[in-house]
Parts: sequence; structure tokens; C-alpha cells
Amino acid sequence: AWTNEAYGLTYYNGKYHLFFQKNPNGPYLYFMHWGHLTSPDLVSWTEEKMPLAPSPGFDNFGVWSGTTIFDENETPVIFYTGVDGAKAGIGSAFAQDDSLLTWEKNRNNPLIPNPPPNYFSLDFRDPYIFKKDGLYYMIVGSGLANNGGGILFSYTSPDLENWTLIDPIFQSRDFQQNGTFWEMPALFALNEQDYALVVTPQFDGAP
Repeated sequence: AWTNEAYGLTYYNGKYHLFFQKNPNGPYLYFMHWGHLTSPDLVSWTEEKMPLAPSPGFDNFGVWSGTTIFDENETPVIFYTGVDGAKAGIGSAFAQDDSLLTWEKNRNNPLIPNPPPNYFSLDFRDPYIFKKDGLYYMIVGSGLANNGGGILFSYTSPDLENWTLIDPIFQSRDFQQNGTFWEMPALFALNEQDYALVVTPQFDGAP
């Protein structure tokens, strides 16, 4: 059917867990699910049951890409993009056992119901989360309309539940060089001061 976009690589209780976009209904973008692979060594992989699927509410049209992050108890939490056919929001899900094979969506979803309203933005998807100085940071891939360039909508949270919008951590108006929209962002700390930003630029609409 449809398989792409590996994300959320996590090592927990002696196993690696890797998630990805999967549509069991066919090679269609609509009604996307999450797939799940496990491995003891990053070489041999076993496909597990799907941890997330569309359900009534903000993600009834599809469960799109995201990431995992460890909470205060060092337990992995899933963050994902939910779409309802009109807009996208961000939700989370919790593991129901130490095997990480069964997940339950957060009853407070969507934690972020829509993109920031004060921006004329394109799509809004693919949250990535990191922690610095006791605070969680979330970046979400997007782009500004009319060739405004790629942008990372950015949020902070003390608890992975309540999120506050902050100024975008990074954006680029050079749409010809850096794309009109950024997918699958990630921000890695190299040391106390330097970070590496990784995005997948899309050039739709650029001349």
C-alpha cells in the first residue's frame, strides 16, 4: 500500500522502535496510519501492529508524521499530526505497556488545534520535540504563502501537555534556494551552543 517517512526512532527496554507512515487501505495519502517496526540490533526488523489510526475528531482524515520524546518518567510519548480534511493539528499518544506495542491517544487532543492564526501559512505538520534546560520545545514544519519561504512554528511546554507559541526558531525567505515549505524538521544539539537543523524542503509553487 503506502509506506514512507521513517521517524520517532527510540531505544527502550532493550529494543529499537521505528515508526513510519503506512496506509493499509492502498497507495493513497488519505486516511494515513502509523506503522511500527522493532529491532534488537538495527539490522533485523519485525513489523508490529499499527499503533495509531484515524478516529472521530481532529484526526479523522489521517494520522500523519511526528516523533517520539521521553517524558519526565523516561517513558516514550508519541506526538503526531492529525488532519480532518480541512486543517491540521498536533496530538499525542501514550504507551499502554512496556513493550510499546499498544498506544492510546491523549484525551485532551488536539493539544495544538491549528496553525498560528496570525500567519498566512501553508500546511502545518511533522512535529519534532527536544528538551533544553528543563523545558520542552516543539517545532512544526510549515511555509508562508505567496512564496514567503519555509518556517518552523515553535512552541514551549513544561509538561508536554500545555504548549505556548513562541517566535519561530528559524525561517528562510529564500524560497528559491531553501523551498516554499519545510517537512520533517529536526533540531539536534551538537554542543551547548550549536545546533544542526535538518528539514526536507518542498519547492511547490516556486518559479
